[in-house]
Amino acid sequence: MLLMFLLLVSTAWCWEISFMEGFSILRKRNHDVQISLLEVEKAKGSLLQAKLLPNPTLSVSYTGTEISGGRIRDNSNTLFSVRLDQQIELGGKRHYRVLAEDMGVKAQQYASLQTLRDAYLNYVQAFFKTLSDREYLLYLREDLGSYDKILSLQEEKWNKGVISLIDLMKLKAYRVDLQNAILQAEANYKSDLYQLSFLLNMDNIEPLKENMGEPEASLEELLKRAVAQDPQIRQLESLARSWDYRIKLLQAYRIPDIDVGVEYDSFGVKYRPGLGVGVAITLPIFDRRQGDLLSAFSTRQQILLQLEKAKRQVETQVRQAYLQYFASRQSYLNMKNLKGQMDELLERTKRAYLLGGLSVLDFLDTLRTYRAFMYNFLSSYYGYLQAYYSLLVTAWALP
Repeated sequence: MLLMFLLLVSTAWCWEISFMEGFSILRKRNHDVQISLLEVEKAKGSLLQAKLLPNPTLSVSYTGTEISGGRIRDNSNTLFSVRLDQQIELGGKRHYRVLAEDMGVKAQQYASLQTLRDAYLNYVQAFFKTLSDREYLLYLREDLGSYDKILSLQEEKWNKGVISLIDLMKLKAYRVDLQNAILQAEANYKSDLYQLSFLLNMDNIEPLKENMGEPEASLEELLKRAVAQDPQIRQLESLARSWDYRIKLLQAYRIPDIDVGVEYDSFGVKYRPGLGVGVAITLPIFDRRQGDLLSAFSTRQQILLQLEKAKRQVETQVRQAYLQYFASRQSYLNMKNLKGQMDELLERTKRAYLLGGLSVLDFLDTLRTYRAFMYNFLSSYYGYLQAYYSLLVTAWALP
C-alpha cells in the first residue's frame, strides 16, 4: 500500500518553474547551448596549440661498421652521430598566430551567445503558449462544470414537460462539443509541456503563473542597446580582428624560418669525438603563401560586409519585433476593454434563458461566442507577453 502511494506521489509531482528561473535552467541544461559551449572549448584548444613551440628533432646514427666472423666490428670509417635540431620562427609568426586564435575564441564565445539567444526566443514562445493553453483548459473545465448545472436543471424541466426533447438534445449536443474542446485543449497543453521540457532538458515541469502586469517598451532605448551589445555584431568584429592577425601571419612568411642544430660525432675505432653546429634556412623564393594571402584578404572583406549587414539586420529585427509587440499589446487592450461587457452578456444570457426569456439557439450561440472570446482573450494576453519578452531578447535587453 505504501509503495502504491509513493508511486502515485512520484508520478503526480511536478516542478513549477517561474519565467525568469527558466532562463537560468536553459543556460545550464539546453542541448544546443551546451553544444555551443563545447565549440568555445574547441576554440580554446586551438589557442593553446598556437602558443606551443615546435618540437625539437633528435636524430642518432651509427654507420661504417663491418661484419667479420659473424661479429660486428668498428673500422676507421665508423661514425656515431647524435644531432638535435630546433625550428625557430621569425617575423612574429607565433605572436600573430596566438593573437588570431585569441580573437577566434572571443568570436566563438559571441557565437555561443547567439545560440543562447535563439534558445531564449524558443523558450519565451513555449513558456507563454503553455500558459495560454493551460489557462484556456482550466476555463473550459470550469465552464463545463457550470454548464452541467444548467443542463441538470433543464433535464428536470424536460421531465416535467416544460421544455421539448429537441431543446434538450441541443443542450446535450453542446455538452459533447464542450467535452471535445476540452480533449483538444488537453492535447495542446500536453504537447506544449513536451516542447518546454525538451527545451529545458527536464521532465515533470510546469510553468508557474505569475502576475506579470502589462509591461511597456521603448523602441529607441532598445535600438541603442541592441547595436551596442548584439552578439552577432561582436562576433563579426572579433572575426575581422582575427583575420587581420592572420593576414599579418601570412605576410610574415616572407621572412624565412631557421633550423638550428647541434651535433656530436665520434669517428673511427677509437671514437674520436667532434662537435658541430648547423643552421638551415628555407628560402621563400617560390612559395610565399601568395594564394593563402589573397584568400585571406577576400575572407576579411566578406566579414566586413557581413558586419555592415548585421548592423542593419539587428536594427531591422528590433523594429520588426517592436511592431509585433505594439500590435499584440493593442490587441490585448482591445480584448481587455471588451472583457467586462462579455462577462455581463454571459450572465444576462444565462439568467434570461433559465427564466424562459431566451431560446436554446440564442443561448448556445452566446456560449459559443463567449468561449471563442475567452480563447482569443487569453491568447492575446499571453501573445502580448510573448511579444514583449521576445523583443527584449532580440534587443539583448533582458533584466
